[in-house]
Amino acid sequence: MKKIVTTALALTMLCSMTACGGGSERGDEFLDQFTQITDSNTPSWTYDTEDYDVDWFIDASWMLWPTNGADLVSRTIYQKTGCKVNIRVASDEESTELSTLVSSGDLPDVITVKANSTYTSQLPSQGYVWSMDQLMERFAPSMINRYKVEQKDIYNWFQQDGKLYGIPNLCYSDNYIGDEKLSPNGGFLVREDWYNEVVTTLGEDMTTKESFLRGVEYITNKYSKAIGVQIDPFTASGNLSATWLAQYFAVPYEKTDGTYNHQILDEKYKEVISFLNTLSVEGYINEANFTTNTAGVNTNIAQGNVFVSMVTPQNYNNAFASLPDKNINYIPLVLRNDAGDAPVLQDLRGKGYMFSFITKDCDRPDKVIKLFDYMTSEEGQLLINFGVEGDTFEWDENHERVQWTEKYIQDYEDNNLTQYGFGYCNALLNQSFYDKVSPVGKECRTDASMYIEDLKAPLKPYSYDYTPSFLLVDTQRDDYFDYVEQLDMVNRIWSQKLPEMIAASSNTEALSIYNSTVQSMKNNGLDFVVSVMAEGYQRSKTALGVEKGWPVYQEDYVAPVTGANGDFSYYKYKD
Repeated sequence: MKKIVTTALALTMLCSMTACGGGSERGDEFLDQFTQITDSNTPSWTYDTEDYDVDWFIDASWMLWPTNGADLVSRTIYQKTGCKVNIRVASDEESTELSTLVSSGDLPDVITVKANSTYTSQLPSQGYVWSMDQLMERFAPSMINRYKVEQKDIYNWFQQDGKLYGIPNLCYSDNYIGDEKLSPNGGFLVREDWYNEVVTTLGEDMTTKESFLRGVEYITNKYSKAIGVQIDPFTASGNLSATWLAQYFAVPYEKTDGTYNHQILDEKYKEVISFLNTLSVEGYINEANFTTNTAGVNTNIAQGNVFVSMVTPQNYNNAFASLPDKNINYIPLVLRNDAGDAPVLQDLRGKGYMFSFITKDCDRPDKVIKLFDYMTSEEGQLLINFGVEGDTFEWDENHERVQWTEKYIQDYEDNNLTQYGFGYCNALLNQSFYDKVSPVGKECRTDASMYIEDLKAPLKPYSYDYTPSFLLVDTQRDDYFDYVEQLDMVNRIWSQKLPEMIAASSNTEALSIYNSTVQSMKNNGLDFVVSVMAEGYQRSKTALGVEKGWPVYQEDYVAPVTGANGDFSYYKYKD
């Protein structure tokens, strides 16, 4: 129900925004009172270190900063910018407080919202926030190159009417990724000792559906505690394991002519439903999996009872990390569809999780944009992740990777890290920069963290940029609210019927339920929803500057060739 409630609240808030006629009356004349900066070569924050308390609301309850004001990160931010950042996080994940704030007409200096929410477009269009372009040009020209040149892809993705209104976090820019292969988002894993037993005893590598079934049958018959296949919990959004299986079976999100393809309507998707149904009919997906929650899945994994994991691995890191102490390890599996296609897996990159605005109720937008300039600069990003050069970190000889100092290593070993505040100031965290410069050695890493980092790495040859499928739907459409409501309806129908398809008594019954479900979705607006998505898909490709979005249809695509478990040379820490 969370998704349904969130949608309803968002619609209520957006309607109230429209009714009240928009945000602050402040315009260019308000900015005229502050000193303009024209020097783009000198960091803007060095021009003004006057004290200013920044009131910052984050619409995510988990983004707490418990040591703020008493740690190295916050103290250094204040020293460099004069800004004392006062973070307040939401008490729930339903955007209730954000809706109240906007409706009240009294906003904090900075608002951070979920990047995929309607707020990212509606707050600018209703006049509640400043454009980054306007503030950068007047008060932080040293920030312009960062987003209009170096991270132009990020600018293009989030721009509205040619302007950038906020800064994303946990965002991946091509400027930092380059040609590097990233791990996939989802990844199928097998318990290594049991898998080796299947290979040795049966001669099966489990990369085809038939050999997969024979391997699972062998293990579940031999070990009474074995859970043949563990899938993610069913939610109001569907089931992530079905999403990952569609990627393993190379179900395209684009047609050969470059237009949008709604995956669940593709003929290949029926193979996904049929295979999941077969796993259920054979008892390899047990009945408890249809009602279990995340905690239940965690327990199954942590006990070492799962043979094949089809879950989202990073959602259960603690469970997987506990297993090597029990001499249990997991390795990836490359499962293919009937046609033998190579999997086409979505990599971890994204265009941001949260999105931060400077509101027009901010009394000193000139100060806050300088704060943004500092925090998104290389110096600021190094600070929030690694501290101060010469104190907690040094550069390697090539000035490419950070290395921890002996001082920090000792503090790490003494469990004396609260003084630093790393890992909390994430609202403007540049994930791709962090990944590019973070240390690669084993210092200050636990065995568990290294195991988790390597867990899916051998699947990198099969992982690709799925950004084109992150639809840029036009929120200014006259029928946008109709789209949101009908999208919610068809998603509810799908998520409610998916468990029935998988639990059906046969493939024939499963596909019958699938067909009737699709028809029900069409009766409730699916064709209209898909047409809006198709337009959003073309907008995505335009923003990215690509002709074909589906990796297989791109000119340079070559199907990877690896062993049954991927390419172990991608391990960073394991031998």
